Amino acid sequence: MERKSIIDPVSFKVDDFFTTQKERDEARKEKVEELNINDLVDFKNHPFKVVNNDDLKKLEESIKVNGILEPIIVRKKDDHYEIISGHRRKLASEIIGLKSIPCIIRDMTDDDAVIYMVDSNMHRESILPSEKAKAYKMKLDAINHQGRTLSQVATKSDSAKEIGEEYGESRDQIVCTKTLYRYVDLGLFGIKNHSLPEKLKRKTKKHRVRANKKKLGRSIEERPGEIESREEFGHWECDLVLGSKTRDDQVLLTLAERKSREFLMIPIADKTSACVMNAIELLRETYSEHFSKVFKTITTDNGSEFADLADLEKISDTLVYFAHPYTSCDKATVERHNGLIRRFIPNGKRIDNFTSQQISDIETWCNCLPRKILGYRTPDEVFEDELDQIYKTTA
Repeated sequence: MERKSIIDPVSFKVDDFFTTQKERDEARKEKVEELNINDLVDFKNHPFKVVNNDDLKKLEESIKVNGILEPIIVRKKDDHYEIISGHRRKLASEIIGLKSIPCIIRDMTDDDAVIYMVDSNMHRESILPSEKAKAYKMKLDAINHQGRTLSQVATKSDSAKEIGEEYGESRDQIVCTKTLYRYVDLGLFGIKNHSLPEKLKRKTKKHRVRANKKKLGRSIEERPGEIESREEFGHWECDLVLGSKTRDDQVLLTLAERKSREFLMIPIADKTSACVMNAIELLRETYSEHFSKVFKTITTDNGSEFADLADLEKISDTLVYFAHPYTSCDKATVERHNGLIRRFIPNGKRIDNFTSQQISDIETWCNCLPRKILGYRTPDEVFEDELDQIYKTTA
């Protein structure tokens, strides 16, 4: 005996009294309808660009020969139909002059439409990182708006991770800086721009060369042009970092090597030229006969604390150059690294409140930070390789 169908009270309608179960099942099946191409509109804020390129031309030729093999997915919205999946097929059909397109009309909420739209487009071969970022963001927002996550039990960050893994992406992959900033702007990392002090404050400034009134030694204008290329190791920039700016506080003598970006932080008692030279003498003792090959040149500013630095030329082969006044870009590498110090030692904080170990830890952090410009190697790695070459040639 055939069992009676169980009527779902949620989807049950009055008309169902006058139809058989077979008719009701048939009515619920998706049907392909021919819709006027002018009634179709693109998905709102669609993250994927539809470009008229060679791939689209191939699609046009395929449609001319075979027609549209896979119907476009749309949903009814007001007096038109919004495309969920099939933007490229619609554009190709417009180009070759079709008036109507086979479509499947689905009843979807805004959130369901976003999720389906992202899922159906992520199979494309060429997707820009910015398009991926926007698509991930839209899907994550739709999932969170529904009050759930992909696994129904995961946290918001877990959902973002699951979305990435779903499309073969991993947080372990290296992406370009521009893409990372784009992800931050879209809120994918849970941080905002104010968490990135360098991003907010970087501005291109006009460079104005000022004449030196104090002549402490060689002008930077005499420095060989090849130093600018950073291809040769051993060219350093030097500066001082102040804490509370009182006479009884320590200061930091900082040096940055232009090629490797190796950074040295040396606490000294005060900002006198005698203390600076004592610190330089310690470096000479550390590198002994290799000093002039490790420190081929030093570029610094015209502050009185560096008044005796030119004397280094009398006792070594190291050449000392002095920057133009009020031109920090002449020694931008060390200035950039001084900015990193301020993450740990804010302006106005006493430097003598920090132990030697704490200062050493900050220096280590700077030198173990992978740099894009170094091929994501660390300054320490590049510096050690250069030292090995020097020691081998002098062995």
